[in-house]
Amino acid sequence: MGIALNYEHGQTPLDEYEISGLKIKTITTVEELNEHEQNNIEEAVHWALNRRIPTDTLLTKEWIFNLHKRMFIDVWDWAGQKRTTNKNIGVDKKSIDLAFYHLLNKSHSFYI
Repeated sequence: MGIALNYEHGQTPLDEYEISGLKIKTITTVEELNEHEQNNIEEAVHWALNRRIPTDTLLTKEWIFNLHKRMFIDVWDWAGQKRTTNKNIGVDKKSIDLAFYHLLNKSHSFYI
């Protein structure tokens, strides 16, 4: 028994590797998966908002991957890891490190 992969238009499909990392083997539908992910995300938000995070570590690749891990740790084995497949949104898998570099090292100017 596996997940019933009935995606709506625009949803990002999961590949076999991603599905094999599912920790909760009783999940059979995308709706159940979404519910478990949402619960895990809410726990991660609570964790993040109740921390004193040094500003020099807040916007780092390591911190972002740690947050991702906390958002999906109860659902996916690959939580907190860089993806190895391309998706219908986001950057190419080969450009993830460069995209992080640009995201985290750009200086921003704000005009008032």
